[in-house]
Amino acid sequence: MQYLSASNSSGGGNSILRRYNILPSNNTLLNASFRFKYLDAELNGLSENSLVLWESTDAIHWISQGFTTRNTEANYVELTGVNEFSSWTLSAALNALPLVFGNIKAFGNGDYVIVQWEIF
Repeated sequence: MQYLSASNSSGGGNSILRRYNILPSNNTLLNASFRFKYLDAELNGLSENSLVLWESTDAIHWISQGFTTRNTEANYVELTGVNEFSSWTLSAALNALPLVFGNIKAFGNGDYVIVQWEIF
């Protein structure tokens, strides 16, 4: 457990003051339920009603995983159907943590532009 906030490169997004690095011996097709408990003192300015789980394979680039259940009275956010673990934290759904985009493509389609990308 680390008492660090994940943040984006511009300092605009932040997480609560905790993240977990979970490395199970079997890390594929787990179909696990993950309950992340937090303390009010760890909220780092975030609203409990907006917390969702974020995952990262390198603790630098984060992807929102959403949530299945959130309980602000018992201070937890839970996600079911987790197939693998790595680094996890809590942040707001629209509070963008760092992502690296690659292979960005844009092309015209009539009156619209279609943009496709991969997240690394």
